[in-house]
Amino acid sequence: MRLTKPQAKTLYRKWIDGQHEHGSTRDVSFLAFRRTVEPTHDDSVMVQWCGMYIGIEADGYPHS
Repeated sequence: MRLTKPQAKTLYRKWIDGQHEHGSTRDVSFLAFRRTVEPTHDDSVMVQWCGMYIGIEADGYPHS
């Protein structure tokens, strides 16, 4: 699955935040975290992060 550059940057920021703050992605490589991304019916994607699902729009805007 392809991500837009803004989506990839937001996903990376969420992974970093999870590593340092919340611990939910601890000991998970970015590539493994990236592989959990799921497509939606539009251009956004969903990823489970810190016990919730985050939607990331094509422009990189995240929302829960």
